[in-house]
Amino acid sequence: AVLGQSGELPRTRAQFEALVERGRADVVDRAGEIARVVKAVLLALKDVRAQMGQSNGAAFAPVRGSVNDQLAELLAPGWVRETPAGWWTQLPKYVRAIARRLERARGDVERDRKLQAQVEPYAQQVRRLRLSADLDMSGNERERLRWMVEEFRLSLFAQDLRTLLPVSARRLDEQLQLALREAAGPATTPAARGRSQR
Repeated sequence: AVLGQSGELPRTRAQFEALVERGRADVVDRAGEIARVVKAVLLALKDVRAQMGQSNGAAFAPVRGSVNDQLAELLAPGWVRETPAGWWTQLPKYVRAIARRLERARGDVERDRKLQAQVEPYAQQVRRLRLSADLDMSGNERERLRWMVEEFRLSLFAQDLRTLLPVSARRLDEQLQLALREAAGPATTPAARGRSQR
């Protein structure tokens, strides 16, 4: 439903046309922001590809595999449509962080391996939760965990780009528990258990 500023449906043709005009301006503004973010992501992706070209050899295979997995998740088909609004503007930063990671890994592959070992358990949990998700159930906590993992990568591989929110292994553990409870459904929450015991 199209609502006016008062939250009501338009009752006259003039009210409806006024809403359409206001909506047109919003569409143009939104399209401009989408184009800006997509362009920034593609420019950052160009840097990633250049760094990948310089990261050849068996020693870099784990880094390249990890980066390709991350890119496949970040820029999966439909990424422009599917990325939640709160995380949308962060996408260029996440891709720039990948380029920084590749650049730094060339100087210290062992350091990269240790940092990736901190991220991987959480990334695996996100994949498990996604595969087992009931699409009819809310996934807010799972979605937040997924983007917190990107923030965690940012904090480890490109600290200078600064995270959107404070993130640490402890915070990820807490968010993981929330996501697991959410995935288990309402029957496992304390309130639901109390109701079922009455």
